Amino acid sequence: MVVTWLIALLACLAIISSGWIARTIIPPADPPFPGPDPGIVLMTRVAMGMQEMGLPATTGFDLRAIERELTPLDELRDAPESRQRTGDLAAHLRLAIILAEFGDADAARGTIETIASFDELPEPIAEDVATLHRFYIVGDRDTPFESGFRERHGWFAELAATYQIDRADSAERAAILDDAVRRVVALFVFGGGFIIASLAALVLFIIAIVLLFGRQIRMRHRIPSDEPGIVNIAALETFTLFVVAFAIIKFASSLLENANLSEGTLALAGIALLGAQWALALLVLWPLLRGVPLRHYTNALGVPRLLHIPREIFAGIAGYFALLPIVVLGFFITLGLTAIFDAQPSHPIQDEMAAGADPLMWLLIFSLAVIWAPFVEEAIFRGFLYHHCRRFVGIILSALVTGFLFAAIHPQGWTFVPVLMALGINFAILRAWRGTLVAPITAHALHNGAILTLAFFLIA
Repeated sequence: MVVTWLIALLACLAIISSGWIARTIIPPADPPFPGPDPGIVLMTRVAMGMQEMGLPATTGFDLRAIERELTPLDELRDAPESRQRTGDLAAHLRLAIILAEFGDADAARGTIETIASFDELPEPIAEDVATLHRFYIVGDRDTPFESGFRERHGWFAELAATYQIDRADSAERAAILDDAVRRVVALFVFGGGFIIASLAALVLFIIAIVLLFGRQIRMRHRIPSDEPGIVNIAALETFTLFVVAFAIIKFASSLLENANLSEGTLALAGIALLGAQWALALLVLWPLLRGVPLRHYTNALGVPRLLHIPREIFAGIAGYFALLPIVVLGFFITLGLTAIFDAQPSHPIQDEMAAGADPLMWLLIFSLAVIWAPFVEEAIFRGFLYHHCRRFVGIILSALVTGFLFAAIHPQGWTFVPVLMALGINFAILRAWRGTLVAPITAHALHNGAILTLAFFLIA
């Protein structure tokens, strides 16, 4: 069993470091041109939407704060040529577009003229400066932007092309403004929902604490006295097989991202990896192959009685909100770590969202997050691994162990471990409370579904 644990922990470490190892083997090629910051794109859209709705456009949107985050132009003038310098210059040009949009055309022109005065500029930047100089300073609005400018600056090129055009005179302008308004409405709806959910969570959390200390909450997860030892062994083996297989898939996926392959080959490889990830669900059958009796298998996994499923779903929803304060605590710890270490946590699907994923890609993302992750991850972590840990330690330590390992294998980065671990702990508490997996599966699906829906309306 010690060897099995060692293999499992090494596999978790391999998952965490798979991206770094893949980049060492196949160094990723730099994108041809540094793209826009999705965060600034979102802030600009929200500010435009608020302005269109008659609200203060600059609420929470400090243009000068964005400028302060950039390398000053005086330093960039004589800086050696590098991709970083190109990216900083491109960011200043995009800021000029934002400044012009929000009424500070003089500052926008000043930025463009300053960059135009540089003795040496990368060729794409020189072309973009000439384009913006002609557009904002000379006043030539009839010459359309070149395709290269649009490719390099994406949404900012679309915004610049509709500068000072009334929405009634341009379908493109109307589309940009309508899209901005939709994002503000989504932000208000989710913000209001979050406030209501937070109040409900606080009430439910207090009720849960009172009931817990009053010994009116009974933990239903049990390890039968007649449970054979093979159950404990097979449960740990199932977790180990999962993390080993997941490490292989993650490593192959990281290599694929850096490989210089044709689009057709990449698509086929991506489909194969996606199929392999779904196939991991079959690993939950491993204990049966190892000879675990069906009665003990269903108890270890947390299979409910069919008639109890509706009740357990309701318990999962109530439990998710009741335990939400623990997630909020983890979130603030993550915020603190991110600020202290100036980290930039991200998830791979953010790039797909920001790039404008097609409906099929969105369907795949939602299916993985709302179906695969809740069912498979809960079966592995809160099913077999939690049951295995409870043979040796109590509920709290079992929740901490499973929560930490659950957080560690996620791709958001180490600063996100506190909030992800808090989620994992909550799911383990739900397993301990209800005895089956329905409640943690429900809570997991609810959380992922809410986050993805918000991302769909704000980022996509």
